[in-house]
Amino acid sequence: MKLTIFGGITGFDKTDFIRNFTLKSLEKHGYVADLEDEESRNFIHYIKFEDVLLDVTGSADISRFLARPSIHDKIISVERVFSRIGTQIKESEAEHVFLNIHFSCTHQSQFFGAVC
Repeated sequence: MKLTIFGGITGFDKTDFIRNFTLKSLEKHGYVADLEDEESRNFIHYIKFEDVLLDVTGSADISRFLARPSIHDKIISVERVFSRIGTQIKESEAEHVFLNIHFSCTHQSQFFGAVC
């Protein structure tokens, strides 16, 4: 398995680019351009850090997560997210795993680094 990390900073909307790149890659290799299709997912497993974060924390959106006052709680949450992503990668039988992640986030002039 090959892991490719697509990283960026807050304000750089890379999701559409990565999604389109992934779909084109699937098509180019003869797979259905559907990230949830089982065969396609066995070739490329796409993971969006933010989606896993929202699922783990139960937050409605990233802004609400970042607005939490406790940096300690945010760090614990991010550690849980990385643990879940690690499990997903370990259990994946895909040839390629694409991880979409922001390396840093800002909210109301507060900096938070998801990757420390």
